[in-house]
Amino acid sequence: MFLSVEVIWGTVLLSHNRLTSLPHGMFSSLKEINGSLDLSYNAMIRLSYGQFASVRLVHTNLDLRYNNWTTLPNGIFTSLEEIWGPVNTSYNLMSLLQEHVDSFRVVLGIIDLSARNDLTKLPDEMFSSLEEILGTVNLSHNNMVTLQRGTFSSLWNIDGTLDMSFNKLPSLPDGIFHSLLDLRGTLDISFNKLTTLPKGLFASLRSILGILNLSFNNLVMLPERTFASVVQIGSYVNFSHMTSHATIWLSGIITENKTWKTSLL
Repeated sequence: MFLSVEVIWGTVLLSHNRLTSLPHGMFSSLKEINGSLDLSYNAMIRLSYGQFASVRLVHTNLDLRYNNWTTLPNGIFTSLEEIWGPVNTSYNLMSLLQEHVDSFRVVLGIIDLSARNDLTKLPDEMFSSLEEILGTVNLSHNNMVTLQRGTFSSLWNIDGTLDMSFNKLPSLPDGIFHSLLDLRGTLDISFNKLTTLPKGLFASLRSILGILNLSFNNLVMLPERTFASVVQIGSYVNFSHMTSHATIWLSGIITENKTWKTSLL
């Protein structure tokens, strides 16, 4: 049907039907979505391998919401390099992602994997090539219980939002943010089950000009020198509402609650 289409400039509206699948290779030649491709509000349970394998740029909108996918197969976005507009897969039934995108470098728009999905983990290197988040990566409201060390191994700048709130993470792996230099936007890991943070979690972080939210967890201590490299806090770091009733207010990295067992410096 769209076998020869390389660029979508306008709108392809396939939403609010009862589609259960797409023909194999239907969008196999598609390279750029500069308009809108809307597949939302259907009953699709799977996408075939390589369905969007040639897409390297999503400039406006790829809407995959409100279907019945339990997974996104590996190979579906193998050429994807930049997301400027939203790629929305929220309100599905996904408990597993097989996909990781080796060519992926920058998010300027939105990747939404939140809400009604049931993700318990991410592929080991799903975002391993991602260097900058200038838009939004939303992983909130899932059931993730683990993250791999290499998940964000190349990420050095968050100028937008990385939201992992409302999951079930009991810990974070060593070195998951070892490349992160600047936090100008929002890093939200609130409403999880964290009891401690790995030593050197933010070892390279120089400035927090946005928001670091770790509230509503189970933290009872912080490793020494957690923020040793931070020289500037321009907004706030939120450690409030811990189940241990420990609260840290940071203003120029000042600890005001003695129930915390180690210094932040």
